[in-house]
Amino acid sequence: MGARVRRRKAGVRQSKEVIAFLSEGEVTEPEYVRMLRGHYGIPAGLVKHIKTGKSNPLGIVREAVKRKKDNIRRAAKDEEVLVNEWWVLFDTEGSRHPHARIPEALRLAEANEIRVAMSDPSFELWLLLHFRYTTRQYLDADETITDLRKEMPEYRADHKYPSSARLMERVDNALENAERLRRWREGAKGLSSWTDVDRFVTQALRFAGSCERA
Repeated sequence: MGARVRRRKAGVRQSKEVIAFLSEGEVTEPEYVRMLRGHYGIPAGLVKHIKTGKSNPLGIVREAVKRKKDNIRRAAKDEEVLVNEWWVLFDTEGSRHPHARIPEALRLAEANEIRVAMSDPSFELWLLLHFRYTTRQYLDADETITDLRKEMPEYRADHKYPSSARLMERVDNALENAERLRRWREGAKGLSSWTDVDRFVTQALRFAGSCERA
């Protein structure tokens, strides 16, 4: 079953657990999480975005490892809140222009208990799954954006600001479609694009006490 997402009720005690994420994208991913926080009433301190300045998976993971170690050290001195779970979000960029050293990035993340939400070819597939299910294999981000613009004409490669209202009312759809796509890939002989962003979103909402498993 997929995750069932619900709005936070007034007066519900919030979890003290904190989740932090670093992302390849400097606009779309942080903006999406900002919309999640606003829609579900999640305090910014519970789901934190950390800027990296890195543009490749290995660089992002290395930065996450560094930030995690710094956080543990500073939290031990009561200088900042301890982050309970660390995530990195990055893209493969598809088969036309794939990122290099992704396997190395994944190994480094696993060795340091950094969780990974990867999208093939790009984060835009996660946005598209809010509107419809697809098993198409996109060769690069441009192909994904072309399909996404059929649902969100305002979204462009040079203007990656998704529509809050249209996406937030479809989060359940995206969670279900991403999980369905994962099951299809596991049993199918053919290939398709894919994303693990649903796992990050589900975990972020759980940490904030806004998501329950059906």
